[in-house]
Amino acid sequence: MERIRDLPISVKALAAWGVLLISLLCLGAETILTLDRSSGRLDALVQATLPKQIITEELGDQITDAHIRLFRYTAWAANGVDGRLLGRLASDILSGNMRVKVDLARLAGRDDLTGFEAEQVRFFRQAWTEYARASKEAIAAARTDPAKATAMLGGADDAFQAAEGNLQRLAAAARTQTRDMASDLRSAAQRDARRIQLGGLAALFASLVAALLFARSIVSPIRSVTAAMREISFGNLDFEPARVSRGRRDEIGQMVAAIDRFCSDMRCQKELIEKREDELRTQNLRFNAALSNMSQGLSMFDGNRQLIVCNERYAEVYGLPRDLIRPGTTQREILECRVALGIFAGGDPQAYIRSRVENASTSEPSDQILELSDGRIVAIARRPMAGGGWVSTHEDITERRRAEARIAHLATHDCLTALPNRILFRQRLEEALAALRPGQAVAVHCLDLDRFKAVNDTLGHPVGDLLLEAVSARLRRCVREGDTVARLSGDEFAIVQAGIARPEEAESLAARLVDAVREPYFLDGHRVSVGASVGTAMANEAGGPPDELLRNADTALYRAKADGRGAHRLFEPGMDETLQHRRALERDLRNAVAHGGFEVHYQPIINLATEAISGFEALLRWNRPGYGEVPPGAFIPVAEETGLIEPLGRWVLHQACREAAQWPDGIRVAVNLSPVQFAGANLVDEVRAALAEARLAPGRLELEITETVLLQDGPSTLAKLNDLRQLGVRIAIDDFGAGDSSLAHLRRFPFDRIKIDRSFISELPESGDCAAIVRAMTDLGGNLGMPTTAEGVESRAQLDHLKLQGCSEAQGFLFSRATPARDVPGLLARWPGARIAA
Repeated sequence: MERIRDLPISVKALAAWGVLLISLLCLGAETILTLDRSSGRLDALVQATLPKQIITEELGDQITDAHIRLFRYTAWAANGVDGRLLGRLASDILSGNMRVKVDLARLAGRDDLTGFEAEQVRFFRQAWTEYARASKEAIAAARTDPAKATAMLGGADDAFQAAEGNLQRLAAAARTQTRDMASDLRSAAQRDARRIQLGGLAALFASLVAALLFARSIVSPIRSVTAAMREISFGNLDFEPARVSRGRRDEIGQMVAAIDRFCSDMRCQKELIEKREDELRTQNLRFNAALSNMSQGLSMFDGNRQLIVCNERYAEVYGLPRDLIRPGTTQREILECRVALGIFAGGDPQAYIRSRVENASTSEPSDQILELSDGRIVAIARRPMAGGGWVSTHEDITERRRAEARIAHLATHDCLTALPNRILFRQRLEEALAALRPGQAVAVHCLDLDRFKAVNDTLGHPVGDLLLEAVSARLRRCVREGDTVARLSGDEFAIVQAGIARPEEAESLAARLVDAVREPYFLDGHRVSVGASVGTAMANEAGGPPDELLRNADTALYRAKADGRGAHRLFEPGMDETLQHRRALERDLRNAVAHGGFEVHYQPIINLATEAISGFEALLRWNRPGYGEVPPGAFIPVAEETGLIEPLGRWVLHQACREAAQWPDGIRVAVNLSPVQFAGANLVDEVRAALAEARLAPGRLELEITETVLLQDGPSTLAKLNDLRQLGVRIAIDDFGAGDSSLAHLRRFPFDRIKIDRSFISELPESGDCAAIVRAMTDLGGNLGMPTTAEGVESRAQLDHLKLQGCSEAQGFLFSRATPARDVPGLLARWPGARIAA
């Protein structure tokens, strides 16, 4: 056992890993053998029973189609349909009969038919031969005597019924074989699974045994060493590791030996340090009195008012000559020297000397602030000594006072513009309200710069700071002497206009503020143009508290920005309710983003050529608590303004990719990108991550962007589109035709699809203008090799018109509303047999 204990830790770990590896290899070998057996059984199923079932089902479809065409031929012949059409139909019937014979020969030629199946094949061949003869005779009769041909259909139908019955019995037998073989496969798979589970348990048991042995050999000694190190960290250098860890030759034994040496060295160093500390303590006691106040001027006078000792700092504070600060110099001599130097405070020198002498005569401690004639300020702390005399400290606090004054100024002013800040603004507002006389009012203007963020982003924060200073100067020039201009935050300013008589005065100032800010600025070699929005609220002597007045002005500012920016608005009571609704919506929106309050629904996109589902568009839905379903048009703009669109859009992208990965391979998913989301620096990485996380093929993801994104039309936009195309993602232009420069966009950007805006579809086919626009778009898409998708299709007439114009795809309520992800598989399963509502 000791030999095992002394083995290196790496050898022990390698042995434990070896046990685990052998267990895994055994388990893997058993799994591979199981897969081989399952593969053989599956090959038998695929090569034996399924082909028979497929052939019988194809024969069923073919004979049904042939029988329908025979009835159609006799009906057409009876109604006098053109002979050329009858000839083509007759040719189709005969060729269909020939295909049945070919497939029947394939089935009969199989060597794995049972006796019952061979018998049913023989009966089917006889019945189908009779049917082929009867159908041929009926076709021949229909050319000359349609009535007779119709009568002959009875015999053909009897032969068809017999053939169909034989074929159904044959198909039932094939399905039974498939079911039985599938059941055998399941049973074998269950047996193999149990075998693998038992092997896994055995491997787990072997691994646990190896791990326990490893832990017993390593973990317990390490725990002892850890306890030793903990005691040493607490200063217990006499502690020794547990004896169980001694005598080992492995790494743990080497660690224990090192700890013993460390403790011995530390004990020696501790004794040396304690000896040196005793020596330093003696020296500190000797010099403590001299070193305690070196940052201040120190002077000590005896009962006769003669100097005992002072430091150099004392002489520096008052500019005293070195020969004057020797012991024995009287207090009066020092005061007279200060007067002669001209640094005393006060007009009468003798009065100054008398006041200082009288102050020193008191037996009580005193503190005094002395302002010298050169502007410096000295704090003097005087403390009497037992037996007479005193000791005093003299500290030059000039810089401290200046710093305190600066701090006091910064507490109430903006450090960049030197304007009053929010604290001083509120104080001035309270003073203005308190000073109101009857017939007067106070106006508060909240001003917010428009496009200031763009200046910071493009020209940098230094230019932005210069702009704020320039704006502050212009605002100050717009107001009267007694008015207050304050900076509340980043680019938000507020003005208190006191003592006005009419609302027109407030509106006039607001207009001047907007005009003044609007003028161009020339800053650091740049020509900068910004605008301003102003909200104004007024209060008379009976008005509300300052916070309410400021809140009303902020509400009016919100209305001014909502009305197009660069405007000024006077507060009205109804504005507050609108702002409250907006803030409540924003609050609920933030909560929904943080707690997953959204759901993605999917609306099918229909291929008009095949009437099959080719994809789904992911549509965001929000069921707002207490309000119900909120239209995307009501909350998406708020999300874009507040920046919530980026995390929200990122979630929709990942969710849509995850859910689309569960659909059949041929079905794509379309995801809308907000202009704000598209402008994000990490868009391409986010798309790549979403595809990788969901394991979705890039070609199945289609990103829809609006023409608003393309208005930037810069190299970065084109580069980003090309990067997305490099990933293999499709790109569609959404709401095509509703924006500007659509044709230029199609020429410059690599789109895979054009989506026609629903505004052009809603008036089809009645509106000739809309019809012409749709026709032009489909022709343009066809010429450029870009498929077109029509949005908002709600009627059969619209669908027929779009088909006639060559539109590739369509989506809308005519086909289906957007459904939750859980309903998509059912919709896909039902759709092949569905019919579009008329």
